[in-house]
Amino acid sequence: MSPTCLHRTRTLLALLVLASGGGCDGPASRTGRDGGADAAAGPDAGDPDGGAGGDAHLGPPDGGTGGDDAAAEAGSPTPADLGLVDWSHAGYPGDIPALAGPLIDVTDEGALCDGVTDDAPAIQAAIDGATAPAVVRLPARTCRIEAPLVLASGIVLRGAGSEATVLACRNGSGCLQIQGVVIGDYVALQSGLQQGSTHVEVASAAGFAVGQGAEIRQENIVPASADWGEYDVGQMVRVVAIQGSTLTVHPPLHLTYTLDKNPEARPVRFVEQVGLEDLTLRRIDSGTSDGASNVSMRWAADTWIRRVESDFTEKYHVAISESLHLEVRDSYFHDAKSKGDGGQGYGVSLARYATSILVENNVFYETRHAMIVQLGTSGCVFGYNYAERNYSDDGWDKTYISLHGHYAFMNLFESNVVGWVGVGDYWGAVGPGNAFFRNRLLGTDQHQGFGEYRGIELGEYHGTQYVIGN
Repeated sequence: MSPTCLHRTRTLLALLVLASGGGCDGPASRTGRDGGADAAAGPDAGDPDGGAGGDAHLGPPDGGTGGDDAAAEAGSPTPADLGLVDWSHAGYPGDIPALAGPLIDVTDEGALCDGVTDDAPAIQAAIDGATAPAVVRLPARTCRIEAPLVLASGIVLRGAGSEATVLACRNGSGCLQIQGVVIGDYVALQSGLQQGSTHVEVASAAGFAVGQGAEIRQENIVPASADWGEYDVGQMVRVVAIQGSTLTVHPPLHLTYTLDKNPEARPVRFVEQVGLEDLTLRRIDSGTSDGASNVSMRWAADTWIRRVESDFTEKYHVAISESLHLEVRDSYFHDAKSKGDGGQGYGVSLARYATSILVENNVFYETRHAMIVQLGTSGCVFGYNYAERNYSDDGWDKTYISLHGHYAFMNLFESNVVGWVGVGDYWGAVGPGNAFFRNRLLGTDQHQGFGEYRGIELGEYHGTQYVIGN
């Protein structure tokens, strides 16, 4: 199959056109643009004749809430409203750069990379001493780290290939951290709050700066299922202009915010233009129930992971929150020290206002949930991923794609090959506009004999969900 007319040109309205037999003459998908093998694509995930197949699920007849306990809300977005969310914004803006140099070799900073010595101080010194943009290069050996590495803006950490370079991680604080900073307090939003808006008025623009980020949020539309689920509606944006108290932002708002929910924004300085490439990240510690993730990204923008193998994790292989325009592609995430409750053994997790993230052409194996979204994640795309054997430590087969409640909204899941999908999976209702298009659902492995689960389970949801041609 030659994948064309995917998320690069697609809004929700375009999906409905395709499902009804329409076509598209837009540019091809970015899948494989960096030499990826389209490993997850497989045959057409729709009907055998290549048609879309299936039906679109447009929510309850009244356009309100699904599930037993999710709260209904008047004014759910209509199909025309959903057309305002443009998934072509997901991922790194444009082509991921192939940065050639300058090159900083970690062995020149004293790293031995013998698999025994703690190389974290030497590698961190190479990162801290680099003048961005720069490539910090790891040799075709095993480099051991016993403290997390902190990556700065403009730094690409690159190995000699995932079969040659191993970054062996042994510590309880995670392996790689990519994190920006909050640079001001929340201020009230006053106008420009409708979906699709690119101009928002704040009570004071004093703390904001052109080129920096902003974190937008409001009080819950649906009551939180846990105290950490408060303020689960939000979005990250970049400030592209300021005039008086009006911020021009990108991407446009994915949802209409309302004054009765006290919307607000605060300024953020993103860490950006960070790359992680061509290496294996391997956890070699014994694992604990409160251990950290292999890669943590927070308040990051325009950043990528590609051609990486992540071998065993304690919590998440990749944890992303409060970030914008990130891309995770052409990688392999497998195995976990634990797959217990409380976020153990996840693949790629998008949470707390993760916005316009692209997760494409990856393989997942032996995780609790391969792909998971929650807490106001919006405008994100999961495309052409493949997953096998998702289960918990107590033996239950788990959802491969989990919309884990707390109002994830306006996300696209396209042409993934997985066991089954859960919408409003455990932590209450998701938000509107999540779309499932031409995915192939294989059923669970039944490795413990609990029975086969298959399909897309619509649990708790607020507003319309779209299930098309699966």
